[in-house]
Amino acid sequence: MGERLRKLRNERNLNQTEVYAETNVDRSHLSKLENDKAGVSWESLAALADFYDVSVDYLRGKSSVPTIQSPENIAHSEDERLLLKIWRAMNESERAGLIALVGNRIKPTAI
Repeated sequence: MGERLRKLRNERNLNQTEVYAETNVDRSHLSKLENDKAGVSWESLAALADFYDVSVDYLRGKSSVPTIQSPENIAHSEDERLLLKIWRAMNESERAGLIALVGNRIKPTAI
């Protein structure tokens, strides 16, 4: 699990303090996890999986597929993932305002 945690963090150019700020998994504990020198609680495991947008099974080495393949996980890049995260955090009024602002600039494309 340690290698996967370290790889996910490095791919995002984050340090352990930044991961702690988002997950509340203590930096020193995260270091031990990344070096396979500590066990992990369910809460920490779930927080890290959510933060990295991967499955718990992937972190545990039970799956070789890092992301959960679902309609909610369709982003193709970090930018798209960020936009989806922002969109999901908006309320209906904010979404309507955004659509009104950019809606006429984007032409629908066939999928």
